[in-house]
Amino acid sequence: MKKLFLLTVLLATAAGASTTQAASFNCRYAKLPVEVAICQNDNLHVLDERMARKYFQLRDRLPGHLWREVRGEQKSWIRRRNRCGYDNYCITGRYTSRIRQLNRWLQDF
Repeated sequence: MKKLFLLTVLLATAAGASTTQAASFNCRYAKLPVEVAICQNDNLHVLDERMARKYFQLRDRLPGHLWREVRGEQKSWIRRRNRCGYDNYCITGRYTSRIRQLNRWLQDF
């Protein structure tokens, strides 16, 4: 039975089955409607990965005092994003705006 489970996991991975890990959170623990929507929608998943990449690039470039400000702003953004619930259009808009903002900051640093 253990071998069958392992084989199933390997085949699913090789076939490109969707992962349970979004870039900014683990989909296995998704409980909020917005998290479930992101985990179930490939386009939202890609936006989440893109945003997280930009966010961590910025983290790596900023000095501590500026990083704390950005981290606090990110928490506020997450609260605004969470208000979207299952609304894919709202979620897409939040991510698009956030990615634009992170790109502007990356250009400055």
